[in-house]
Amino acid sequence: MKKEISLSAILKAMWKKAWLILIFVLVFALASYVMAYYTPKKYTSNTKVYVRNIKTGSLTTNDLNLSRYLLNAYIEVLVGNNLLQLVADELNELRPLEGYEYLKDQDYKASDIKSMIKATPGDETEIITINVTASSPSEAQCVNILLLKYFPDEIKRVIDTGEAKALYDPTVGVQTSPNIVRNTLLGALLGFIIAAAIILLIFMTDSTIHSETDLTEVFNDIPVLGVIPIIQAKDTQAYSNESKNSKA
Repeated sequence: MKKEISLSAILKAMWKKAWLILIFVLVFALASYVMAYYTPKKYTSNTKVYVRNIKTGSLTTNDLNLSRYLLNAYIEVLVGNNLLQLVADELNELRPLEGYEYLKDQDYKASDIKSMIKATPGDETEIITINVTASSPSEAQCVNILLLKYFPDEIKRVIDTGEAKALYDPTVGVQTSPNIVRNTLLGALLGFIIAAAIILLIFMTDSTIHSETDLTEVFNDIPVLGVIPIIQAKDTQAYSNESKNSKA
């Protein structure tokens, strides 16, 4: 039997299986919450650096345009192996000292520092936003401070006329992942989608005639002559007992 599909019929089918949707939503939301809760936390320290091309004399529009053009070059210097190795070496020197227990136990490498950094050029400005993400708030801030310590000198070494100044000191790292609320809501949404898909699949593949309405929807030009009622088993048993009593 070819079933006519309508939005109201689909919504009705989902309403009948609302308990299934609720179960999927709760299970997936709980699973997402637990996974996010036990996922190692990450903290991000932020700062902004003003970079420009310096020359003797007054600053012209061409100098500003050149500074903006060189933003990507400044970022390449920031994430360059030479600067990152300087930061890694100082972190390794600080690690055994008192007050730096938050640093990792193993030696830092340039590649480790690079994986922590995200540098973003400003839109129509000479400002670079630097975000450093680490496993602790203090570690993220410490790495960011050391980046700013070596960045200006490295800029001058690579780009003779380049200059970099921090707009503000690196912030203490704030937790940026995992986002427990967002992950829980996404898990609930995923559970709803899966449950809805299962209900829709059952509805689409169900060819059983449940009522007189199912027949009239398909064969609307043929009248229904009669409906055979369903006799419950307990009614049949009661009728059988009454017959025995009357015979007795």
